[in-house]
Amino acid sequence: MLKLLLDGTFPIHLSRRLKDEGMNVERLIVVGRATETYITDRLSREDDAVFVTEDPGRKTLALENRGPVIISLVPQALPLEERLEPWAGALASFAARRPPGRLFKILEDGQMIRVPLETVR
Repeated sequence: MLKLLLDGTFPIHLSRRLKDEGMNVERLIVVGRATETYITDRLSREDDAVFVTEDPGRKTLALENRGPVIISLVPQALPLEERLEPWAGALASFAARRPPGRLFKILEDGQMIRVPLETVR
């Protein structure tokens, strides 16, 4: 089963909603292990782990690991209610489809796009 590893910047409301929808979700801040080493280890050894973050600097994790990395571009300045829908919709769609690729972005409107690894430096 797909396991979403949510970076600690995401509100607990998102993890609760995704869990209520039957998804396997872990907020890394809760376990206090949001270090690069911990994330790399999880993405390398767990076949179904997917890291979800709002930090574009963590895109390089997709180069180093087999687990996908999803970067949200939904603006943090938006009210929480306006951010939850794009996140929840995009992540539910990702979990259902499991598209090929290792790096994705969630756009402000909730659309998810694959990012070619060749563009990551």
